[in-house]
Amino acid sequence: YPDGAEFTYIWKRDGRVISGSRESSYTVNARDVNTTITVKVIATIPGYKTTRVDSEGVEITPAQ
Repeated sequence: YPDGAEFTYIWKRDGRVISGSRESSYTVNARDVNTTITVKVIATIPGYKTTRVDSEGVEITPAQ
């Protein structure tokens, strides 16, 4: 992406926004077990149309 691009990250647990999680990475925790985690990335570039991309879900299973 060109200089000046800004990214917004919206992490979700089972389709619901995870409050306070706006970084480029997310560390799963006990609340995430048996759920599906996704992220929406929004790229804003001056002079271009804003782009939004949703990730595929990742199912979080208990450690074995």
